[in-house]
Amino acid sequence: MLKENEKIIDYWNRAAERDALRETVSQWKHETDEQYFQRWVEEGEYVAKKILSVAPPNPVALEIGAGLGRITVPMSRHCKSILALDISPEMVRRTRETLDGLPHFEVQPITDEDLSFLPGEHYDLAYAIACFQHADKKSLYRYLRGIRRALKPAGVLFFGVMNLCSDRGWGHFEAIVDGDYPEFFHTPEEISCYLNHAGYSSHELDFEGETLWAIARH
Repeated sequence: MLKENEKIIDYWNRAAERDALRETVSQWKHETDEQYFQRWVEEGEYVAKKILSVAPPNPVALEIGAGLGRITVPMSRHCKSILALDISPEMVRRTRETLDGLPHFEVQPITDEDLSFLPGEHYDLAYAIACFQHADKKSLYRYLRGIRRALKPAGVLFFGVMNLCSDRGWGHFEAIVDGDYPEFFHTPEEISCYLNHAGYSSHELDFEGETLWAIARH
């Protein structure tokens, strides 16, 4: 029987093979392909601006879950370099193909959730968009500890998860509760607890629809 993290890796390998773009950002009902691709780009630009608003200038950045570059491409215009990580070897392959030629960019698979393969105190910025909501609670906590070790003392972590306490978040939860889609929901109190115990010096939370944004400092 597959362990929980192996199930998630298998799911995203198969998702990348099916349609790596739409598996990471769903196409709305009655939305044309042109409208979808425009929203895909615009949402990426919007989130990149949110990240950059709290990031150090010209950062050495760590991205968890780059997908096909929705956030990576706009972030690359403002980062000294970006290393992207993903648990799915197939998604890593698709990312390399799609973002081939993007300057100062590298993508590699996650070999352990503690991120022990990363250098310590190396990154100015880490971010994970629409990614940590697919990690179970223990995995999320291990990622948070590993990222803190990899961040420089003045480094910043920016990420988002599904907010179970919001009306839209609860509605999203109810919509998948009978399925096998690997998505995990959190409360603000849980995220604060994880960050405090992972050793971050300070953090703040922001609420936007079903998303709970977290900004944490080394």
